[in-house]
Amino acid sequence: KLQDEFENRTRNVDVYDKRENPLLPEEEEQRAIA
Repeated sequence: KLQDEFENRTRNVDVYDKRENPLLPEEEEQRAIA
């Protein structure tokens, strides 16, 4: 269960990192939480 959650978070970070446009403040907040 913990491993699944870790992998999901890692995937989310990968999505953010691949984006070229600057993050909106709300997105920065989401990224900080993840």
